[in-house]
Amino acid sequence: MAGQSLKAIALALYRRHCLHRQSHLELPMRDSSFALGGKMNLIRIGLLAMIACAWPIGVASAYTDEDSYTAVSGTAMSVTGDIQFDDFGITFANGETLKFSGLVDDHFSVDGEDVPASVYRVSRPRDPKLENGNRLCGSGPVTFIANWASGESGSVIAVFTGDEAPSSDDEMCASYTYEQ
Repeated sequence: MAGQSLKAIALALYRRHCLHRQSHLELPMRDSSFALGGKMNLIRIGLLAMIACAWPIGVASAYTDEDSYTAVSGTAMSVTGDIQFDDFGITFANGETLKFSGLVDDHFSVDGEDVPASVYRVSRPRDPKLENGNRLCGSGPVTFIANWASGESGSVIAVFTGDEAPSSDDEMCASYTYEQ
């Protein structure tokens, strides 16, 4: 079935190509010169079309300008520097990264108040060495990262070392403030 749909796509692309070269849809299907070369061209055109459709996915940049954050707190400036942050991971100023395996919660308690937030599980827990030889947490591998808004354009990132997803900022080992 998949082979038939690929063949149908290739044939449709070939016909479209023929429309640009001829004013009618007459395909040389019974011509013996088309037997091998024409089929190979259909396959080539189909493969090129699939590659062209998939190309932007593979070469797209991982981060956009909206994912860039400027360190504003003293701890952020001295430990992480400016960062790139999205739903898939965080990249620090020195190039170190932590990838996320998934979003585990969409709210969080900050100073006893429930706020909209993103709590991510770190796929490979570790405590990377960052700016000036500082560690992100300093007390063990980082297992979760939480992010919530602060002010008009601010964002706080808190890091955690526990086995269970954190529910409040009481459990964090460090927090960093950024502006977007």
